[in-house]
Amino acid sequence: MKGIIVIDPQKGFENPDTLKTFYRIFDILRNGYSKYLKVYIFLFLNDEKSPFRRNMEWWNAFHGSPDTDVIQNIDINGYKTYYHNRYSIINDDFLNEIEKYNINEFLITGVETDASVLLAAMELFDLGIHVLICPDLVYSIYGDKGQDAGLFIIRKVLGDSGFIGYGDVFKWLYEK
Repeated sequence: MKGIIVIDPQKGFENPDTLKTFYRIFDILRNGYSKYLKVYIFLFLNDEKSPFRRNMEWWNAFHGSPDTDVIQNIDINGYKTYYHNRYSIINDDFLNEIEKYNINEFLITGVETDASVLLAAMELFDLGIHVLICPDLVYSIYGDKGQDAGLFIIRKVLGDSGFIGYGDVFKWLYEK
């Protein structure tokens, strides 16, 4: 089985480029959903246990509304949703889902290409799961510089076989 991961479609990460990226992702989910696909949404929450608070003394964002709210006109209802308070999105419940549904391939989407997307790609790769990245479905709030840096490292880690073009995503959705 295949899965799609959507990382942090939240107002605190919203800018014109990330908004365009998230709308593109959710258009695909609305129009290209397949019974052979599991979708997982990950939302960032800078809670009391967050290393961002402990290690960086970063207290002023993502501990509540409006930063943690889902971006307007994006509907995450019906998708399995997890919260994460660190760069990594991987947790025991998610690992159990992967095992339960025998998911062997993920398309990773969302933000930050140069942080959570990169780390998720590496962690899933290390678990033996085939990972795909579509550059049009990920972005960095640090703009093109962050995007290019993240994609450069992901390409180094996954190789060219870890990338899929936007035009090939729908085809991928319907392949078993």
